[in-house]
Amino acid sequence: MEHQVSINLATLYGKKWLWFVFPAMLEEASAIEAVQHWKEHFNQSLKPGDKANLIFDCSHMKNYDTASRQLWQRTMVEHRANIGDIWIISQNRLILTAAKTMGLLTGFKIKVALSEEAMFDLIERNKVAA
Repeated sequence: MEHQVSINLATLYGKKWLWFVFPAMLEEASAIEAVQHWKEHFNQSLKPGDKANLIFDCSHMKNYDTASRQLWQRTMVEHRANIGDIWIISQNRLILTAAKTMGLLTGFKIKVALSEEAMFDLIERNKVAA
């Protein structure tokens, strides 16, 4: 697996989503590049007042460095006005715990799912994203 974060724009449930797929190890250089693309997506696809939901697919992620986490947190706070729901997909307890902690530090309620299918099931059953 590559060391880059892939980012795709999707429309799900009538809303805009940015879908991030993380590598096994998120290092600062990859995080910097991903944040730059994230900001470009927001600037190109959102109008003032629009929000996009975020999916952080960490299914393959095993770890990250501190600089990456700090950059990610700053970017989330910087774009708070443009962020709707945030989902983390992972079965790794370290990643899930880190995501919940990041949510506490940034003031976001981060939803977790063990798989993509589980996330869609939760959204459908609870209409979390609707």
